[in-house]
Parts: sequence; C-alpha cells; structure tokens
Amino acid sequence: MDTKFVDEGITYCIVANATAEISAADVAGNAVVPSRVSIDDESYLVTSIGDGAFYNCTDLSSITIPDSVTAVGKVAFRNCIRLTSVELPNSVTAVGKGVFEG
Repeated sequence: MDTKFVDEGITYCIVANATAEISAADVAGNAVVPSRVSIDDESYLVTSIGDGAFYNCTDLSSITIPDSVTAVGKVAFRNCIRLTSVELPNSVTAVGKGVFEG
C-alpha cells in the first residue's frame, strides 16, 4: 500500500499494518506530531519519521514527537535552522545519520 495524504502541512504515507510514516512536511513554529492519523474512516498509528521528512523546514522552532514513533530517518531535520527544541520519546530506538545536520 502506498497511500499518501496531507494533514496540517505534514504528508503521511500509509505503509502497512495500520501504520503511517511521515514522508514530508511544510510546517513552521511549534509542531506536534499526532500519534494517530485518520483518512477515509481508517485510523493509522504514526510509527516513523522518514528520511528527510522535515528537510528545509527553516521556520520550524520546536517539535513534539509522540511515543508511537520508534524510528527517525536520516537527515530528517536537516537545515531546520531555527529548530531549538525537540521532544524525542524513549520509544525511538533507531535514528538515522545526520538527523539534525545543518
């Protein structure tokens, strides 16, 4: 399954087993990633932030990531030059290379 949809500036990709990955974002200010997203009366658990998902979100200042997320892809927050606060839960067990590069 490769269904994508956008909610509040965040693009989610439904991956499998009722889970979703953040594949892209165009957000600013204080962002809060939800633990669940819904489309067409179906609910999906947000379990990962994909490679480069928040790349170049230059006006993003903080982000809160829910406990449902277990992985953050490489360069996920690259060039987020105003990012000063990240709430990363203990559930995250995999972090890609260069997550906060730039």
